[in-house]
Amino acid sequence: MNVPRQRADQLESKLAEYEQEANREKFAPRYPLTEFNK
Repeated sequence: MNVPRQRADQLESKLAEYEQEANREKFAPRYPLTEFNK
């Protein structure tokens, strides 16, 4: 998988946001599936 560094950084920071959100909600998934199914 050849992802540009900048894009990878964006995805990592987005994942970190989702993980914080999940921790607040005490919810297992690492990201909301609805974001990817729109």
